[in-house]
Amino acid sequence: MAQNLTLVSGSPLIENPVVFRVTAANLSGQPSLTFHRVKMSVAVEASSIGLSKTYELSEPVASEGSNVIVDIDISSALRAIADEYEYAPHSVAGDNSYPVFSAHIEAWDEYMSAGEIHTTQPIQIQGYFKFLLGGFTDFERMTSGQTKGVTALTRKPSAGEVIPIDSKLYVYALSYAYSANDWASQSTPSTPQTRAVLTSSLTLGVNTLAGRDVYAVKDDAVYVPFQFVNGLGVVESIYAQCYPEESVHKTVKEYDVTVPSAFNKVERNIVRKSNSRHQLKMTSGPVTESWQKWWQEEFLNSTQAWMYYRNTWVPVSIIPDEDTAGIDHTTDDLPEVQFTVKMNFEGC
Repeated sequence: MAQNLTLVSGSPLIENPVVFRVTAANLSGQPSLTFHRVKMSVAVEASSIGLSKTYELSEPVASEGSNVIVDIDISSALRAIADEYEYAPHSVAGDNSYPVFSAHIEAWDEYMSAGEIHTTQPIQIQGYFKFLLGGFTDFERMTSGQTKGVTALTRKPSAGEVIPIDSKLYVYALSYAYSANDWASQSTPSTPQTRAVLTSSLTLGVNTLAGRDVYAVKDDAVYVPFQFVNGLGVVESIYAQCYPEESVHKTVKEYDVTVPSAFNKVERNIVRKSNSRHQLKMTSGPVTESWQKWWQEEFLNSTQAWMYYRNTWVPVSIIPDEDTAGIDHTTDDLPEVQFTVKMNFEGC
């Protein structure tokens, strides 16, 4: 039977590989062995949102013998159930919680000998590993050890963000920590949370929100608020600046309609228009080098975003420009990050 089921590498964030290692059974003496693989059951649940599913993964055993090691990455099973979670923008002031996923792991051998399929007794790791939405970047993974804990739910720099006092909602991530040791030992983490506040509750000048300094200024129509899903799996806000231009993209299909033959009748031309979606040109405004990296690597990479448009939060797609110039250290000019916002609906 399979033996020594252990966690090898990974993190509590489901978007990255989570690898478990098992020693496959030695089937060298089995007659007419057709195949041999190690199977793993991943039972995942998030009771707070009513999700519960079990997935089976497998990996072939490359060769028979004693102490043959098989590694299996279970992150595909975690992502499959996490993809069912639906994000939404904050609509009222207050706190919002995000799910914690629990996973129970079992492993066993499956093989065919003499034309019959056999399975061995499963082994398991007692307890449940806990997982959170989000993922680390490739660079964060490369510069860490075999495991990595979560120390924050935002990648924003600690200072330098400008917020206009426009009486709209501003969402920020609350402080958070879940160490690699706590995760590996199956300790239960605290619930990830974000908080939405009305900007009218801020005072002009520096305000401290969850350990970060933000600078509140008077309202200006140039600022446009966004909520978006960040790379660490929670919704947060950012203000961009809007250029005074708006365009509408339309898909046009033109075709002829045949009419019955007659001297004084000819084919009619029909034009159908669809995909009528508004687009806005946006910019980060002048930013420092650390904020430029944040806009490029975090906001522009967001998979879901909402913009406050005509008194409601509407879903949008963030389309980055192909190239963004970096800081020119020979001048005092600050860079800005430009992008296009495309409405995810037709009409206005």
